[in-house]
Amino acid sequence: REKKYIHWWIQLYHNLDSDGYPNLFDEDQNYGLCHRLDRETSGTVLVGVTQLARQQMRECFHRHYVRKLYVCLAHGFIEPMEQTVDKNLEAMGQKARLHPNGKRARTHVKVLAQFTRKTKDG
Repeated sequence: REKKYIHWWIQLYHNLDSDGYPNLFDEDQNYGLCHRLDRETSGTVLVGVTQLARQQMRECFHRHYVRKLYVCLAHGFIEPMEQTVDKNLEAMGQKARLHPNGKRARTHVKVLAQFTRKTKDG
């Protein structure tokens, strides 16, 4: 595997301390990387600074213990105000499509608030 920019940045952040953080310098441990959350959107990276932390976090993802919460601001009104979208998605490179043999994806949606814009007249 080629050492990527993110590995270098994490090592710099920890003062290139390979004795204190050997996991961050171990290619076999993928330089401590545990998971790339939502690669297609934010690309947040989860790093296990120690080997034990990396193993435990990877196990949590494997067993589906990790839940993600997204908050967004949408234009217009969403109906119903609370719903669950449960579909099978098939990965197609950087994109996905609905497919009966795809991986199950479940998203719970709940509208927390609605806003309207006031005009100059009231």
